[in-house]
Amino acid sequence: MNTNITNLPPDLLNHTKMFLTYKERMSFVLTCKFFESLKIQTFSPYYVNVIYHPKTNDKTYQLYFNPFNPLSTPPLSFLRNNYVNILIYDTPISYYNIRIHKEYDHHKTIEDYLRSYKKNNYFINKITKYFAS
Repeated sequence: MNTNITNLPPDLLNHTKMFLTYKERMSFVLTCKFFESLKIQTFSPYYVNVIYHPKTNDKTYQLYFNPFNPLSTPPLSFLRNNYVNILIYDTPISYYNIRIHKEYDHHKTIEDYLRSYKKNNYFINKITKYFAS
């Protein structure tokens, strides 16, 4: 079954927009329009990065998708507790950081995690990298 990004649960999209400035909202809408015909399955190749925290014996699982620079390394994350962190780049310098407070399931893809959205378990930020001149 194919799912478009604009067919994601409306709560997820609205929850995301709630934290954005007007400029970021416009960017988000344009991103949605751009991705409208793009199937979520094309969030590939994405890869899973595991950050291990030896003191607490916890891991953070990052599902990382950057179509602008597929060979880049994902930013550091401090989620821990074997939770999931999805990073989806919408421009070369900005990405959506979706933190999911549930344990990582090796059989789930980005699409599966986005489909099983639950309001109190998902926290979303829009992050822009700033470069010093």
